[in-house]
Formats: sequence, structure tokens, C-alpha cells
Amino acid sequence: MLYQLIDPFTLFYFRFIAKNKYNDERFWSNSLDTPLRNTWAGLAFDMIIDRKDGIINLLEIKFSEKEFVITKNYEENLRNKIFAFKEENEPHKAVHLVMLASAGIKKNKYYEMLQKELTIKDLFIMT
Repeated sequence: MLYQLIDPFTLFYFRFIAKNKYNDERFWSNSLDTPLRNTWAGLAFDMIIDRKDGIINLLEIKFSEKEFVITKNYEENLRNKIFAFKEENEPHKAVHLVMLASAGIKKNKYYEMLQKELTIKDLFIMT
């Protein structure tokens, strides 16, 4: 039997901590702004919010310096994630796709699949 654990922290640990082959105490800060760290920041996070009003928000969270672009392939990937979530959990609630992108999302024909878009500014109160 084969078991596979898929967990954001475990992925982070094996990709960044366990591969710290030089035992660099500042590995994480030294890795800032590298392709490896930027890829992790863009891919590692997922969140599910099970609301009491009969809706489940599936959050797709992306870090990018510029507006994030949903391509045809990425749109298909998102649809597959939603399908897999529904198949696995059989929710008796509406499932909404919400995307949080640091610099926003480019409006194109694939953008329409989102129920809501959030940016970093939506998370913080600016005074």
C-alpha cells in the first residue's frame, strides 16, 4: 500500500528545510527573491472556508509581482481542483472559487470563472 501525504507544511519542509544541504542557518532569508522561493510562494497555499450560509469558498492564493493571468491551461487546472473537491467531499453546499492574488488578476475570458477576486489591499485596513 502506498500513502501520500499532501500538506503545505510538509511540502515546504521537504523542499526548503530538508534540502538545506549546506546547513545554512539563513537559508530562508538567503533564498528570498530566488526562482525556487518565488515558485513556492506562488504554488504552496490553498485554503477552504466552510461557511454557515451554505457556501464553501475554495481559495486559490497566488503571489506575483504583476497581475496574475489565468490561462486556458490554468483555468482547466482550477476546474479539475473544483471537480476533485466535489468528488471527494460531496458537499451539500454551493462551491465558490475565490482567488487572492497579491497584485490582482488580469481580466480575460477565464477570469469569469471566479466568484470573487481579492488582493493584498483587501486584507489590510489602510489608514
